[in-house]
Amino acid sequence: MLAAIFALVIAPQEVRVSTDAELQNALKNARPGVTILIAPGDYQGGIFQSNLQGTAEKPITIANEHPYLFPTFKGGNGIHFSKPSYLKIRNINIQDVKTNGLNIDDGGSPSTPANHIEISRLTVFNTPVGNNDAIKLSGVQDFSIEDCLIGKWGGSGIDMVGCHNGVIKNSILSSGGDNAIQLKGGTSNVTIERCRFKDAGQRTINIGGSTGREFFRPPLDSMPEGQRVEAKNITVQGCTMLGATASIAMVGCTNSKVRFNTIYKPLKWAFRILQESREQDFIPCGNNKVDSNLILFNSDKWSENGINVGSGTNPKSILFSNNFWFCIDKPGTEKPNSNIIESSEIRGKDPQHKLSDFDIDIYVNPKGPAAKVGAHAFPVKP
Repeated sequence: MLAAIFALVIAPQEVRVSTDAELQNALKNARPGVTILIAPGDYQGGIFQSNLQGTAEKPITIANEHPYLFPTFKGGNGIHFSKPSYLKIRNINIQDVKTNGLNIDDGGSPSTPANHIEISRLTVFNTPVGNNDAIKLSGVQDFSIEDCLIGKWGGSGIDMVGCHNGVIKNSILSSGGDNAIQLKGGTSNVTIERCRFKDAGQRTINIGGSTGREFFRPPLDSMPEGQRVEAKNITVQGCTMLGATASIAMVGCTNSKVRFNTIYKPLKWAFRILQESREQDFIPCGNNKVDSNLILFNSDKWSENGINVGSGTNPKSILFSNNFWFCIDKPGTEKPNSNIIESSEIRGKDPQHKLSDFDIDIYVNPKGPAAKVGAHAFPVKP
């Protein structure tokens, strides 16, 4: 007994690894406060570890050893952590995996969510076509994803099922499958801020969706009937979205905000308002706010005046205001959608914009008519 206590006391706070076996052993024996530093090089995907339990004072950190060269995990089932808490992951590459890139979950136990997870400077490329996500979070709360680079994913770039109290910031997602970011299964209180998206599939950001009843977190039977939603209290702000069939889809969500974003040349719609969870105990999609966005589009890639409204929704309860609409190839043809109510919108004025050299940012004249809307106007200046 004394030997075990002594071993814990003198356990090193940094463990350096350079092989797959050394990494697996370090994860198996990780204790609160340890930092696992991974040497540059290629490692085999298929890493799995459960119960990585840090504390607020002593989190567990998994990071790169070299200041400029990051380790790369290839093939297999990526990296999967089940039931972790107070875990930090940074400066790691994942590519060419068979399923998800990074998968973090609660082990199927909604009463004990994975919690206090920090992901930063992660690069994930090439997950297969289908339901294979670059980053998949299930039953995670109190989390952050920052400064990540994600490309060529199959399902979602970042998929959240029953996740709460999180932020996704300053990340780039491009050339994806179904959507860049999806928030469903009861997900709440998540902010997506200052991210850039290019060619992100069918829906750049999918606020809500369609989730099997058994996968909601918290469980549906703990929510009063008539108050059940796929997502609530979601904020999307200061983001730039290029391409994709639809830029923002609100799908069975409520009390959410889409504000100060720039939408550039969507292939069909800027916004979709849908209801895919059709049971009577779910709230119809509604009571959301869409304001101060800059929407630039071409007439030949435009449908329903930019807003698709599906059945079973409550579009009149969604407040559209102060949005700036401009048809690039046919100025003056911008028309409102009769299914929604919008106030103080601007239509037909040239925002005096240009595309950045890397086709990922949109610049506008800071003294022009669009100076106070779009991603460039966030955060809001007094």
